[in-house]
Amino acid sequence: MTGKAKSPQDASQGSSIVWFRQDLRLADNPALSRALDEGDSVYCVYIHAPIEEGRWAPGGATKVWLNQSLKALQQDLEDKGGRLHIFDVGADSEFATSQAVLAAIVKQTQARAIFWNRRYEPAIIERDKEIKSHFKEQGINVETFNSALLKEPWQVKTKEGKPYQVFTPFWRACLNEMHPDPPLSAPKKLPDNKLHKLQGEVALKKLALLPQIQWDKGIKDAWVPGEQGALKQLKTFLKTVWLIMPQTAIAPTLRVYRDCRPICILVRSVRLQCGIRQKNMSRLIPNW
Repeated sequence: MTGKAKSPQDASQGSSIVWFRQDLRLADNPALSRALDEGDSVYCVYIHAPIEEGRWAPGGATKVWLNQSLKALQQDLEDKGGRLHIFDVGADSEFATSQAVLAAIVKQTQARAIFWNRRYEPAIIERDKEIKSHFKEQGINVETFNSALLKEPWQVKTKEGKPYQVFTPFWRACLNEMHPDPPLSAPKKLPDNKLHKLQGEVALKKLALLPQIQWDKGIKDAWVPGEQGALKQLKTFLKTVWLIMPQTAIAPTLRVYRDCRPICILVRSVRLQCGIRQKNMSRLIPNW
């Protein structure tokens, strides 16, 4: 051991990129798990690109949650020996597109693979297809994963092979095929990539996610964003709210909907994987 700091090129042997999106967690993260299996060096990346979100760009409250969740993820990664590399995309930024960010990282690190968990908004699907095609043409291995759904949109179809148009038969079909993989464990340790910053990387504050007028104080005081906060809220939900729901009800009542808001917000901001949710649900609901 010489103690000499490694450059990105020195660490390029088997390097992989994990592109964090709406899955700001370490446990049950298939893209992260695959990257750790694949490469000696793993670069954990978050790209803030609201201009690519179309009609689904985040609003003010979502930005507050995102800021706090990214802060929690940064700390979780550092506790495991890793680092979150944050990039900004936009007119006033160094990069114009997410693809440009990933291309710059590949060039710096000589990464051989990029992994991410899928999203399903139309604008994002089209963007991701273009990015995946581009890097595959460059000889980069690109793999994507389901990290948030029990069933993906194209997996549940009628006997005629068409999408369901009525919820009840759709839900029954889902229940008949409800066999998600068991949840993945969080890594005990991450490769040490804290010895350098990547070119173009920015501080979380640069994303300007928090409002100038501090109307967000109530959100910060009331909730605990991040993976651990979401898991805690999920356990509370399963022990309280879920038990008052009628077993025959498909849709929750207005009262339950009101009580479910905390878990909806936390799951949305961290994207607890379906395996974790299913594992917890199965303890309470026969045949779930």
